[in-house]
Amino acid sequence: MHEITQIEVLPAAKIGGLMGLLGSAVSEVLRIFPLVAYRGRLDAQFGRYMLLMPILSGLIGFVSASVCCWVYNRVTPIMGGIEIELEMEEQAAGAPPAVIPAS
Repeated sequence: MHEITQIEVLPAAKIGGLMGLLGSAVSEVLRIFPLVAYRGRLDAQFGRYMLLMPILSGLIGFVSASVCCWVYNRVTPIMGGIEIELEMEEQAAGAPPAVIPAS
């Protein structure tokens, strides 16, 4: 078993922010179709909303991932980290062996 004892905050926050941005962008694009069918056109306020929401969701994802990593890093010494089990894949003939550092 291997244990995750610390998560670097900034790289994890970047991933959280990107996930928030992409998820919101996809949902905003899917939200256009019923509105276009209903109204027949898009107004300027809706266009600003379409631009603002993915950016805001990305920022919220960045901040929430940062807070979660910070809390995880503070609680891990007390409660222990997440334990994971890793399996080695079979190596192709002549390939160098994969090295997984022991904890």
